[in-house]
Amino acid sequence: MSHVLQATRDERGPAAPEKYKHSEPAETLERIGGNVTSIFWDMKGWTCSGQGSRVTTDDVNGVRTDSQVSVSITEVDANGTPIVGLAGLAVYNVAPQDGKVTVHWWVGWDPELHIRLNYIVVN
Repeated sequence: MSHVLQATRDERGPAAPEKYKHSEPAETLERIGGNVTSIFWDMKGWTCSGQGSRVTTDDVNGVRTDSQVSVSITEVDANGTPIVGLAGLAVYNVAPQDGKVTVHWWVGWDPELHIRLNYIVVN
C-alpha cells in the first residue's frame, strides 16, 4: 500500500487545504489551556526491515495521559547521527499514557533501516 500526502505551497510556505484552515484569523482564537509546568524530551531508537507501518510503545520521561506530545522520526547512520536518507518516513498517530507513548509510524524502505523517534513532552 502506498501512502501519498498532498500539500500545496504559496509564497509563505506550505498551505493547508481550505477544509483544515480555521474560520477565524489567529488573533481572534481564544486561549484554551493553562500554564506550561514542565517540558521534557527523549529519543528512542529502532531498527526495522521492510516497508510498512508499525505501532511501538516507548517509556518516555515526564509524560502523562494529559501531556501534549510531539514526535518526529529520522533516519540515523551507524554512529547514531541523524541523516536525510532515501527512505520515506512518517508519524501517523501519537497516544500519551502515564510514563509511556504509543506511536503509529511508517517506513517506506525495504532494506534494514535505523531510525530514531524524537519526543517533546509539554505538561
